[in-house]
Amino acid sequence: RSVRENERALTRTVFGIECTGIRIDADYCRRSIQSLEERKTAAASGFKQKTGRDFKDSCINLSKVFGDTGEPVGITKKGNPSFSSEYLVNFSHPAAKDVLEHRNVTSIANFLNGFLYHMDKDNLVHSSFASYGTATGRMSSRNPNFQNLEKESEEDIQIKEAIIPRDDFCLVALDYQAQEYRLMADYAQ
Repeated sequence: RSVRENERALTRTVFGIECTGIRIDADYCRRSIQSLEERKTAAASGFKQKTGRDFKDSCINLSKVFGDTGEPVGITKKGNPSFSSEYLVNFSHPAAKDVLEHRNVTSIANFLNGFLYHMDKDNLVHSSFASYGTATGRMSSRNPNFQNLEKESEEDIQIKEAIIPRDDFCLVALDYQAQEYRLMADYAQ
């Protein structure tokens, strides 16, 4: 087959995927968001109890809390301290766990709210796929981005619970890890 024929077949397939959509359990999303909001409130409250400050996930606020603790922080391109999760996870200060919890539950709630926002009247989400949507030439999706879901993390597993099969459909998870190398090895025999 020529590249043009392959692209035409891929375009038809992707269009079919977009039109078919994927079913979302709206009730699960709403229940989870409510639970996540409670966890977020608890994390903010825990932060205030441990620091005496209202929770605000800003560099200025976190600098006032963690700046004098001697905890190793990163530095942004502008030279400001960075309180990214990769640093906070190693902090011994107990309020760091509250910041991480707040960030995690906010991220999950945002994803679930995105499902509800993009869902049609039949509880289907019709994500948009681009066959060359990344710098590496791989396919991407948006509105919402289903490719941000990892296999292992607790947060992503919780998000995946909201995705359910349509009637007469089943869900299949495929891992295309290192697919280019596998294809190259196959072609090279």
